[in-house]
Amino acid sequence: MSAFNRRYEPRELFGVPVITAVAVVAALPLLLCTLLLPEAVRPVTGMLMLAALAVAGAGLWLGDELPFMTLMFAACRERGRVTSETWTDD
Repeated sequence: MSAFNRRYEPRELFGVPVITAVAVVAALPLLLCTLLLPEAVRPVTGMLMLAALAVAGAGLWLGDELPFMTLMFAACRERGRVTSETWTDD
């Protein structure tokens, strides 16, 4: 893989995308807080835990395509528009 394309190589930690590993590590203390803290705080920590698990699930689902999401979003956003490179005269 060339150095230019290597920047889109997904970063992994023990074979798992980094964002998934970080989200799971964040979800574990939130689970403990949900179980141990008073009932007034439980909904907040529970929702944060579910959000972290959703990010982890999205990271697993997207897998190797995760680094390309910015490119896919830019392509979708720029579809039908003219870029600056279109009208350059050589």
